[in-house]
Amino acid sequence: MLTVSIRMKYLKFACLILLFAVIISMMALAFLKIRISYEARGELSGEEMKAFLSGYGWTVSDSPPKAEEITIPQKFNSIYEEYNEIQKRCGFDLSKYKGKPATKYTYEIADIPNSRATILVHEGKIIGGDVSSAEYDGFMIGLCEKGALNGKTG
Repeated sequence: MLTVSIRMKYLKFACLILLFAVIISMMALAFLKIRISYEARGELSGEEMKAFLSGYGWTVSDSPPKAEEITIPQKFNSIYEEYNEIQKRCGFDLSKYKGKPATKYTYEIADIPNSRATILVHEGKIIGGDVSSAEYDGFMIGLCEKGALNGKTG
């Protein structure tokens, strides 16, 4: 009887761990699905980039984005290292793209005055981005960090 009782406790514990692992895996897959679905075709439309931002909870204005060709620096200075840390918190890493060309798309955020969302695209793949404010006491956060604003939205 004691053996059966101990085995049942271990079985329940193992089931809980398995359930937890499944939940975590599903959350990770949902996050990756957002990113992978926009990278699969090799090109992104404006509507797809808006949908990408919407997937992170951002609402952008209807005006078209500003597009600018840039080059990711070959060597990161301290500012770019800090910027890359923001990217890493959201699952991106610009160090893989050092010295490579990219297109920077900038959208106005509809519900936050004087703020913008930036998406960096290399060869049709979203490689990073941020949301920032041009205000004197502004902010810059990763695309996935909308909850970090805590009332800084004007």
